[in-house]
Order: sequence, then C-alpha cells, then structure tokens
Amino acid sequence: MKYALISFLLLTGLQGATQTSFGPAVSLNLATQHWTGEQGNRRITPMPGFQAGVFGNLRVNEQIGIHAEIMYSLEGRKERLTTFNVPGRVSLHYLRIPILLQYFVTENLYIEAGPNPGFFLSGKEKWGDQTTSLTKDIYRPVDFGLAIGAGYDLSDYMPGVTAGLRFTFGLSNMVRENISTVTGADFRNRVLSLTIRYALPFE
Repeated sequence: MKYALISFLLLTGLQGATQTSFGPAVSLNLATQHWTGEQGNRRITPMPGFQAGVFGNLRVNEQIGIHAEIMYSLEGRKERLTTFNVPGRVSLHYLRIPILLQYFVTENLYIEAGPNPGFFLSGKEKWGDQTTSLTKDIYRPVDFGLAIGAGYDLSDYMPGVTAGLRFTFGLSNMVRENISTVTGADFRNRVLSLTIRYALPFE
C-alpha cells in the first residue's frame, strides 16, 4: 500500500502550501464491467453505486492544479440470465486513490486526467436468492485505472463547493489468470462518477 501512503502524505502536506483546499467528497457512481470473453446468455447492464472519502488540491498556478483523493468506492455490474430470466448483481468494494493533473480552462472550469488505481477490498455475487463472496483468490488485488474528467468550482454561488464528472476505465483484467484461463473472462472496470466536494476553511 505504498501508493496509499504517498497519497496520504500528499493530502496532508497540501495543507502547508499557499493555494490549497482539503475536505470531504461524495460521488454517485454508474458502474459496469467491460467483458471481452464469451458472454453466453448473460445481459450486462450498469449498476448504481457511490464513493465517499477525502480530497486534497494544490493550485500550482492559474492554469495548473494537482488533485488527490482517498475514496471508498462501490462498483460492479448488474446481469440477467436471459434463458431463465434470473437477475444477478456483482458488488465490488474498492479503495480508490486517484492522483490527477488539472488544467483550468477558465478561472472555474477545469479538465483533469491521471491514474486512478483501485485496491480490491471485498465483493459479492448474487443470483436470485443465492449469494457468493468474491475474494482476492478470484479478483486481482489492484485495478490499474485511468481517469479523465471535468469540473467546475461553484464557490461564487456556494462557497467551498466544487462539482465534477469523471470517467474511470480499468486497464487490466480484474479476474485472476487461473479463472480467466478456464472461463475465458476478461473483466475491466468502467465507472462514471458525479462528485461533490467541499473545501474546509482553514488558515
């Protein structure tokens, strides 16, 4: 978890800089998994979820900012076995730690991009009334993701509030090689997030 430690030090260290903000963040997720293997009679649809955590932001100059977060994230997918019309759901719990470069197009409007790795915590798969736990024996411990997005500083209307829209796509197969070899499955996370952040006032 060296990456998490680096991010934590970045978040706390930002408070000593001149143009910084720090505070809580919450997001609404629309998540799914891109499946390149044989889907058979499965129909995959997005699943709603959420994120919650903290952020730190360093405004380097008028155009450039560095943004970091530590966020719990509920992701996964919804499925349906079309042959038997049985609903299913895969719920995955991650610790997401993005570190993003922001470019301010105007004083308030920015675009952003950067790595957004997710550390797998736990998961569950449910089909009808049957529930199965998903562990790191099935899912890889780290999802190497890349995030792109945009946001707007609403401080002129609501002091300290920023809203952002971000898309994160996984670059690696989340299923371990032994499972993938047998099933032919290749799952890659896809998450669309609408985020509200509040910068705490501090001197």
